Amino acid sequence: MEVAGQEEGGGQRRVQLADHQVKCREGRVSRQALSDLVDELQAAKRSDHFDAREDERSAPNYYHQDPGPRSRGVTQWGTQGMCFAWMEQKASWGQYPSVSAVERDLKLIVFNALTYFGPKDVRNAEARSLFAASEQIFARWARCPGAYPCRRCNMDGLSANKVLLCTACCSGIHEKCLPCGGREWPWGKDLHHPLRRLTRPGGEVAGGDCFFCGEDCFVRFTDSVKRLLLPAPSPPKRSRNAHPLALAKRRKFPPPGLPPSPPRARGRGWG
Repeated sequence: MEVAGQEEGGGQRRVQLADHQVKCREGRVSRQALSDLVDELQAAKRSDHFDAREDERSAPNYYHQDPGPRSRGVTQWGTQGMCFAWMEQKASWGQYPSVSAVERDLKLIVFNALTYFGPKDVRNAEARSLFAASEQIFARWARCPGAYPCRRCNMDGLSANKVLLCTACCSGIHEKCLPCGGREWPWGKDLHHPLRRLTRPGGEVAGGDCFFCGEDCFVRFTDSVKRLLLPAPSPPKRSRNAHPLALAKRRKFPPPGLPPSPPRARGRGWG
């Protein structure tokens, strides 16, 4: 039994259930377990920036200008505002049916922060750090039976039929529930997640690391990525001894293709 999703290092993650200890009952994730998941995500952040909703006085033009959407906490760019206080309330009321619903709200916190706060703002860095920590947390919780049920057939995700996780809506879908069994599926092919690319050592992974369950999720994700205020990715570090000239200098050998330098004449000492 395995679940396939998105991994922080790129590509799809495949988790063998037999190799790990699950913490939920077979076939479903309890309300208490989902509440524990929200607490674990909140403990992963480094400050209290995302505990409560953004204050309009300290974040002008963050919320929608129209009174109706503004009263519901809709942002200026059209997404729902989210914070950990609201996530805790939804978990206590049983409004999270699965782990995928918790992951959707967590990504709302991250993407809203990266859309409004600039790359040099501490909340931008905090959002990127929270995303990286959540990737590891959700990869571990994906081993729980029922964490990511298929959105097409609503069957348990942990089955002999592999489940793919949508990068946008975080829903699971069986590979065999896709048209043509997932072969030549166009949405997400060769697309790299911008947040994973920032933290991945060695650059991008060939073939992309995203998957989308349909065109709507693909369009919504690509549009949201255009609004992100991300720092420029740092180039991969090059070893000091990678160049043959540096290697020859360290070993005191002449560079390739050059004759050896003549020996230095030693002066006579006094006395």
